[in-house]
Amino acid sequence: MQNKQENCGDVAIYMDYENLYYALKNIHQKYPKFDLILEKCKEFGRITIARAYADWTEFGTITHALYVNSFDPVYVPTKHYGEADKSAKKNAVDVQVAIDTIECLYANPQISTYILITGDRDFIPVVNSIRRQGKRVIALGVAGATSTSLANLVDEFIYYGSIIQEDAKVDKKIEDLVADAIKICRNRDIPSTFANLNLVMKELSNNFKIQDYSNKQGQAYRNVHELFFDFERGKLLKIFRNGAVNEVFLPDENPYEFITIPSTISSNDEISYKAWEELKELFNATYPEIKPTFTQLFKALVSDGKREGSYFSGFTEEQINEFITHAINTKRLLKIKISGYTNYALNY
Repeated sequence: MQNKQENCGDVAIYMDYENLYYALKNIHQKYPKFDLILEKCKEFGRITIARAYADWTEFGTITHALYVNSFDPVYVPTKHYGEADKSAKKNAVDVQVAIDTIECLYANPQISTYILITGDRDFIPVVNSIRRQGKRVIALGVAGATSTSLANLVDEFIYYGSIIQEDAKVDKKIEDLVADAIKICRNRDIPSTFANLNLVMKELSNNFKIQDYSNKQGQAYRNVHELFFDFERGKLLKIFRNGAVNEVFLPDENPYEFITIPSTISSNDEISYKAWEELKELFNATYPEIKPTFTQLFKALVSDGKREGSYFSGFTEEQINEFITHAINTKRLLKIKISGYTNYALNY
């Protein structure tokens, strides 16, 4: 493996120890391995700052292990709430990290990469502040205890399990990997968007790289968007489009039963969705290679409406005209100029 330090500058690490400790303890019944964390962080450059934040009065002698692994413990007191047992508690680690990183940005401009070891969404403002200064932000967190908003925001996200050799997972077929990722999103009650599925697939397969997979023509996928759209064309999944957001579903799932993204379209969404699905089928069957004009598409839908079981059965020509126009206005059909004519392509 090529040493990334050759092309990287200095690195600063900020660890939310309590977040890491409780995530590992509650989900995996394990303790943090500071040496492996440090080795992973070294791949991004020379480490000049490494700090771990917590109320150390609650963790006994763990600070010794931190010192041995070059982490400086920073004490952040915990405030307890409640009457008898004081079970509710809150510390200000995110606030302290925000203060320290802002100070570091101006005192140490040579530091180009900031690594946050946490899965807490409270660190999102910290990430935004660092990235606005042109610095790279990497986060390391525990699967099942990490905010997807945080993971999608940083420049690179690393799952703790991927750096622990004993947690290595067997690579799966890409079809199974996608299906398992969708199911995990359901279980965690998070939207199965392209970005979230990409994160979960990396969690499921330590060596997951989208470029390692190809379509039926042997062309490598450049990103997960190409993969999901290709799978939709092959009827291996469904994609529900709500504005600029795409949410993915298994073939036997009803998007309106599982959809988690608030709808911003009209109450006729389900009708539009069914019509859109049939339009795609008709489009791919009738125009697999060429791009039709408005008139050609109109005639194809009118003809399809005469078929028994067609969604467009009973549509008047005026309604079909309105449907195509609506698809164009909502960018589901894209205009393409070919030899002076306006043709249309599906916007997957």
